[in-house]
Amino acid sequence: MNFPLTAAAVLAATFLVLVFIHNIFFRRSKNAVPKVPAAGFALPIIGHFHLLASNERPAHRILADMADKYGPIFRLRLGARELVVVSDSRIAKECLTVHDAALSGRPKAISSEHFGSNYASFALAPAGPLWREIRKVVVLELLSNRCSDALRRVRESASEKFVHDIFRAWLTARKKDLSESDDVFVTLDMKEWYWKLVMGVLFGILFGEMHEEDWSGAVATVKKFFSLMGAQVVGDYLPWLRWMDIGGYEKEMKGAAKEMDNLMERLLQKHKSEKGVKSKEEEDFMDTLLCHFDCGKETVNGFDADTLVKATCTY
Repeated sequence: MNFPLTAAAVLAATFLVLVFIHNIFFRRSKNAVPKVPAAGFALPIIGHFHLLASNERPAHRILADMADKYGPIFRLRLGARELVVVSDSRIAKECLTVHDAALSGRPKAISSEHFGSNYASFALAPAGPLWREIRKVVVLELLSNRCSDALRRVRESASEKFVHDIFRAWLTARKKDLSESDDVFVTLDMKEWYWKLVMGVLFGILFGEMHEEDWSGAVATVKKFFSLMGAQVVGDYLPWLRWMDIGGYEKEMKGAAKEMDNLMERLLQKHKSEKGVKSKEEEDFMDTLLCHFDCGKETVNGFDADTLVKATCTY
């Protein structure tokens, strides 16, 4: 048997298969509208990933260097996805004003699928009837000046608790030091403390008062949630490799999404049981959403009211 000839045939067949796959996923129509100029040196399958894969320099520095080389607007391909990089303020303004409708869509992602209740979340849903309906509620109820004034007590309460908890930490340190002196010093991780302050304000606006046990679990769950939201998942860029779950991110996302859904379900049932008890001034954002979607409103895109309320309060 001629082994060199067989090996050459296998290599040739492998090369042809790779070229075939590349042409299927990345072919260009000859009659297509001209696209934004692409950055050079894209590799088959992975595209420009290798240009951004640097542990020494942050991505925005690499993109700035590429803008100097390729101009104020250029195109990158990351696996099966394409993106446009704009580094000119005039072009960016035009994208967000003149062409806002054309660019208002959001790419689908594995994290959005799991954390956004299959794209029911306002921040993660693609542009469409669902997004417009929830946007109307958010703008009128959560971002209005009236609502901002009404929720001032939430911000003030969270700030007072923040200062009180720091003082209590100092008192605890003084007791351990067995000293009555006011010169006892305590070291605090302010990053962690400010995170709790932000979460206190956010939870107060969304859910109102929370029990201590719910609060502690919610902070840990939300921290895990945001950490995984920023994860770079191979399956987002190379969809045919999603089944492998490289890095185990999707498995973690499913677990975190279940934790978040359980938390939201507890809070939702609590708000339903208190419906009609609170005054208008005491109502939080979840109360407002419950009222909006229960007052004869039809569900949008096949999502029931409970799913929309939980997804909107999640993200």
